[in-house]
Amino acid sequence: MNAVSIESKGYVAADSDVEHVAQTIIQAAQAHEAGRGNYLRMLIATTQQALGVEPRKRQSGKQPKLDEDGIAKQLNALSDVHERFYAVVTKVVSAAVPTGKDRALEINRKTNFARTAMSVVRRWIKAGNDLTALVPKAVTKAQLAVAATPRAISAQALATKAERESKSLMATILGLVDADKGKAVEELQLLLGQITTQLVTLGVAATKDAAASYAEQRPLRIGKMLFAPTATQVIEQRSRPS
Repeated sequence: MNAVSIESKGYVAADSDVEHVAQTIIQAAQAHEAGRGNYLRMLIATTQQALGVEPRKRQSGKQPKLDEDGIAKQLNALSDVHERFYAVVTKVVSAAVPTGKDRALEINRKTNFARTAMSVVRRWIKAGNDLTALVPKAVTKAQLAVAATPRAISAQALATKAERESKSLMATILGLVDADKGKAVEELQLLLGQITTQLVTLGVAATKDAAASYAEQRPLRIGKMLFAPTATQVIEQRSRPS
């Protein structure tokens, strides 16, 4: 079956037509994955050759990590090979993509596999791994995966996030007030208790002085109970007759 024959049938398909299309799609997907894998292996083997090393045919023992000079040397060789390969890939893709409004985007999309292969190998080398220790014919993208190092979040970024989320929480509780005032009060009381407990856990000492509690934002201790400092507490404490 071809596009012309199925079109002439008004796309009303027999089982054999569906089978043919399914096989075509599966074969294309397999060819696509095989092509990506082969490109990755070509990039590695050619870079190994550029480093003056004959591509390995079998795996050897555990290889030591590269030092900074070794990393820089291999990254430079990889970059040179990538630039050469990428020029060819771009030429082929450009010739296959017709002129149109989104031509540049389509070329960028279709050449992405080459940039991805470069990125995978580059990250692997930057982690101190020796490219010359790889056996190109056996390499897979998954094998070269390097665990990402978690990026530390600054105190300011966390403070901004806390402020944003606290505003969102209060908006939610105010919405709950309209739906169920009693439930909103319960949630606020629970939240105040959690905050007060956390303040004590962080070393903020409680005080028996209501005025000091408010001024210094310290939990107020009355007997065995702790209370969160609020303006109301201070007002009431000041209004009491001496």
